[in-house]
Amino acid sequence: MKIPPKILAANSSRPLIHTSGQKALARSAFAHTHVRLVAMIVLAVFFGEALIMFILSYLPAFPTWFQALIDATLLVLLLSPVLYFGLFRTLTRYIHDRQRAEETIKKQRDSLDKQVTARTAELRAVNAMLRREIAERKRGEDTRQRELALNASLSELYKPLISPSAKIDDIAAIVLEKSKHLTKSAYGYVSSIDPLTGDAVGHTLSEMLGDKCRISGDEKIAFPMGPDGRYGGLWGHSLNTLEAFFTNSPQDHPAIAGLPAGHIPVKRFMSVPVILGEVPVGQIALTNKDKDYEEQDLEAIIRVAEFYALAIQRNRTEEALQKAKNELEQRVKERTAELQRANKQLKTEIEERIRFQEQLQNSKSMLQAVVDGISDQLVLIDRDMRVKLLNKSAAEYYDVSAYHEIIGSSCHKALREKFEPCEGCEVPAAISSGKNAIFERSGFMDPDRLERVYIYPVRDNDSFTGDVLMRISDITGQRLFEKQLVQSEKMASLGVLVASIAHEINNPNSFIKFNLPILRDYVKEVMPIVDTYAAKHHDLEIGHMPYTEFRKDIANLLDNIAHGSERINSFVSNLKEFSQLKDRLDEQWIDLNAVIRKVLSLCQVQLKKGVKTFITDLPEDPPQVWSDSSALEQILLNLLVNAAQAAEKKDSRIELSVKVRDSWLDHAILEVKDNGCGIEQSAIPKIFDPFFTTKSSAGGTGLGLYVTHNLVQSLRGRIDVESTPGEGSTFRIFLPDKERRQKPRI
Repeated sequence: MKIPPKILAANSSRPLIHTSGQKALARSAFAHTHVRLVAMIVLAVFFGEALIMFILSYLPAFPTWFQALIDATLLVLLLSPVLYFGLFRTLTRYIHDRQRAEETIKKQRDSLDKQVTARTAELRAVNAMLRREIAERKRGEDTRQRELALNASLSELYKPLISPSAKIDDIAAIVLEKSKHLTKSAYGYVSSIDPLTGDAVGHTLSEMLGDKCRISGDEKIAFPMGPDGRYGGLWGHSLNTLEAFFTNSPQDHPAIAGLPAGHIPVKRFMSVPVILGEVPVGQIALTNKDKDYEEQDLEAIIRVAEFYALAIQRNRTEEALQKAKNELEQRVKERTAELQRANKQLKTEIEERIRFQEQLQNSKSMLQAVVDGISDQLVLIDRDMRVKLLNKSAAEYYDVSAYHEIIGSSCHKALREKFEPCEGCEVPAAISSGKNAIFERSGFMDPDRLERVYIYPVRDNDSFTGDVLMRISDITGQRLFEKQLVQSEKMASLGVLVASIAHEINNPNSFIKFNLPILRDYVKEVMPIVDTYAAKHHDLEIGHMPYTEFRKDIANLLDNIAHGSERINSFVSNLKEFSQLKDRLDEQWIDLNAVIRKVLSLCQVQLKKGVKTFITDLPEDPPQVWSDSSALEQILLNLLVNAAQAAEKKDSRIELSVKVRDSWLDHAILEVKDNGCGIEQSAIPKIFDPFFTTKSSAGGTGLGLYVTHNLVQSLRGRIDVESTPGEGSTFRIFLPDKERRQKPRI
C-alpha cells in the first residue's frame, strides 16, 4: 500500500535543536563560567579582607565581639557588590536566557509533539486501512477457498447422485465426509425421515457414543418423532422449525435436552434440515469444530443439503418404482397362477365367484361399482332428503365431479345448489307413502329432453326403511321411435287404403278411356251428315243453341272428358306412387353434389322467381353415399319447393347445406332452412300426414311432405323439423351409411 504524500512530508520536517554534541558544549561553557566567578569572588574577598585589616590595624583596640561584628559587616559590605555584579547578575542573566531557551525549546517541543501526534494518527489510520485491506483480502481468499472446496465437494457428491447404482447409505456417507471437511467438524451424522413412521433414521454416524454409535449391516439408529409430531432435543430443533441453525454455546440453547450417558461433550453444534417442497426428509448435524461456527459454514452445508435432498428424492422415486415393479411382477405371477388354477378347477372358481357375489352385495364399495355400471341415473335418498348414494351416470347427469363428497348433503343443495327443495318434487310424497311411483317430466337438466322417473322404496325384511331409490331414464329417443312407429303404421294403413281407392277409381276410368276414342269416331262419322242437314236448315238449333255453337261444344265436351280422364289417371297414379313409392329402390354409390345440381336445375326458375337469396354450403369433395339418386332428388325437390312457397318476404332466404360425418347412423345430413312463415308447434306432428296442409286451397295438396317422409324411411333414414312461426323452418334429413359395403366405392 502507498503512503500518503502528507505523511511523507511530515518525515522531512526539521530536526530537534538540542542534539547530544550541543548539550555537551553547553555544559562545558556553564562549568567554565562558574570557575571564573569563584576565582573572582575569592580574589575580591582576599583583597577586601586585606584592605580592612590594614585599615583596622591603624585603629584603636576594640572589644573582640565588636571587632567581630565590624568584620562581618565589612565583609558583607565588601562582598555584596561583588556577589551582585559578579554572581547574582550573572546568574540572573543566565537564568533568564535559560528560561527563554526553555520557552523556545518548549514551543518547539509542543510543535514537534503536534507533528508527532498528527504523524502517529496518520500512521495509525494507514495501519488500520492496511489491516482492513489485509483482512478483506484474507476473507476473500478464505471465501474463494471455501467456494472451491464446496464446489469440489458438490461435484464429488453429484457423481453418486446421478449414479443409478448408488444407495442412500453411500450418498449419506459422502455427505457426512464432505460436510465435516467443509466445516472442520469433528463429529456429525446424516439421517433421512422415514415416510411411514416419521422417525429420523441415521444412515451414517460419527462415533460420539463409543461402541453405542457403531452401526453395521442393516442396523440403523433412529431418532423417534414424539406423539405431538415434534422431535426432541437440540438435534430436533431444525426439523421442528424447518430452519438451519448453529450455536457455539449449546448448553445455553433453549432446545437443549441433555446428552445420553457416555456421549462426548458438545461444544459447538450445527443442524441443517433437508427439505423437499415444505416437508422435511432428512438432516445433516455437525458438532465440535475447533473454532466457532460461522455463517459461511451454515451456507455451505445448506447447499450440500440441497444436493442431499435430490438424492433422497431420487432414492424414494427409485424405491417406489421398484416397489411398483415388484408388485406388478407379483400380481402377474399371482394372476398367472390364478389362470392356471382356473383352467384346472372350474368348479372351484364358480363357487368362489358365488361367494364373491355375496360379499359384493354386503360391501358398500362393491355396491358403488355395481351402480356405476348402470346406464340409468340412480340416486339413493333417505327420509330427510339427503343423498346416500349415486352412481357415475347420475354424477355426470347432475354435472357433479367429486360425487363421493356430496354424500350426506341435501339433494337439492348437492345436486342443484339450491337452499330449498325443488318445486314440484314428488320424492317426499313417495317417501311418505312408502309405495312405488312412476312419473314423466321434462328433462331436469335439459328441458328439451323427456324423462321417466321411477321411485322404489327400500325395504328390509318387508319393512320400509325410509330410503327411496330414484331411477331416471331418458325416454326421448323411445318416444321419438314410438312416434315414428305410429307414423309408419299410419302410412302403411294409408297405403292399403289408397291402393284400394285407386283400384276402384281405375276401373270406371278405364271404361271412359276405352270408350272415348270410339265415341270420337262415332261423332266423326255422324257430323258430316248433320253438317249437310244444317246447311239446308240455317235455323237449326240443338240443345237450345245454334248448330255452330253446338258443334264446337261437342268437341269441347269430348276434350274435357279426355282431360278429366287423364287427370283421374294422373291423380290415381300419383296416389299409388305416394302410397307405395317404388317397389324396389335402385341404390348405388352416388355423388351428393351431382344430385343437388340436378335438383337445382329443375327448380331453378321457381327459386329465382320467389326467393331473393339462395345459399348453398356443400363440401368441395364429399365422399360418395350409398342411396337412390331419384329418391334423393324427389326429397330435395319437395323440400326446396315447400321452402320457396313459404318464403313470402322481401328478404326471403333459403339455405341448403350438406354435412358428412364418420358415424354410421347419421352419416349424411341434408339441411334445408328458410326464413318464411314457419309452422305452429301444434301442427308439426301432423305435417307428414297425407292431405294435411297449412297452405290455401289452391296452394297444395298436402302430399309433398308425406311423400318425402316415406322416401326418407325407404332409405332407412329419418327426418327432423324445427320451426318458429314468423321466423322460418329447418328440415334435416339424416341418412345412414351402408352397413356392409358389397360394392366398392368408385
